[in-house]
Amino acid sequence: MSKTIIIDPGHGGFDPGAVYENRKEKDDNLRLALAVGQELQNAGYQIIYTRTDDRYDSPYDKAQIANSAGGDLFLSFHRNFAETPDLYQGVQALVYDKNPLALRVAKNVNENLEEIGFKNLGIESRKELVVLRRTSMPAVLLEVGFINSKEDNRLFDENFDAIARAIADGVMAALPLRTTHAPTASTEQVPPIPQTTSDASQTTSGKTNQMSADAQHAPVEAASAPVEKARSIAPEASPSDPVADMRRQLADASCEPLPMPEEKPMPRMWYYVQVGLFRYPENAVYLMEQLKGQGYSAVWKRIGGLIAIWVGPVDNLDEAVVLQRKLQNDGYETLIVTDDYIGK
Repeated sequence: MSKTIIIDPGHGGFDPGAVYENRKEKDDNLRLALAVGQELQNAGYQIIYTRTDDRYDSPYDKAQIANSAGGDLFLSFHRNFAETPDLYQGVQALVYDKNPLALRVAKNVNENLEEIGFKNLGIESRKELVVLRRTSMPAVLLEVGFINSKEDNRLFDENFDAIARAIADGVMAALPLRTTHAPTASTEQVPPIPQTTSDASQTTSGKTNQMSADAQHAPVEAASAPVEKARSIAPEASPSDPVADMRRQLADASCEPLPMPEEKPMPRMWYYVQVGLFRYPENAVYLMEQLKGQGYSAVWKRIGGLIAIWVGPVDNLDEAVVLQRKLQNDGYETLIVTDDYIGK
């Protein structure tokens, strides 16, 4: 029976991910993801990519792409980043919980890359990462070395083909295309994964992405073995639901989707905190409803072909900084923005 794997090259477009000298994480991620995807496709797996070029989709968008396509495994490619160059080295795998398939993939890939020369930093549970918690299939995020480690970059460049094969081999060993007998409960001992708590942003061993996202990165608690399916990202559209309303407003060129509060005097400029940027209205509405449920005033604004979610407004930069810190403490990635307004 064919197996479907969703491959996600992390970051893209205006979001370069971690940057070191002239090297951008988004480029390494895409190159390696395409190579691994080709290895798996050659072996008979069906591969679906969240991107195949240099474009941006939010982590919520990526989760929706995966959930809409269905699949047996979600595999996200990243590179790690340390506060100081050459401070750390090694590969790491991030998972949402103790799903057996995700743990097998993570363990296999780490051990295969260790044989190539990378230090094995193990497996870590990261419940705040959107691409792990919002995907409805087992998911693994691979940190393939530190982008600001000369040794890891040397290994990455000099052994690129071997790395792609090692990752593909780890996936195929954990998720074979065919089995000769009915599966039985595994007795393999997988090392426990540490639980971590995230503060503001989606980070990976110190890495903080620049743009609001992965809003990356409500956990879905799992039973002992099977993983509970993630909640639907957005309700089904109906003539009166917010997704349909947003679609209608996006289609109306004369519509101004960002209402200004009438109860406050109109300054020349309002400050907001951006917590999300989306391609699909369903994901934008989901985040707005989540924010409103937490007591925030959330609005949306069309920015080119994307939908930005802003919290606010506030009158000045100091208030915006206070609001930003509160949102960061609630686990959102943030960016302070302004909306110029000429009073009547």
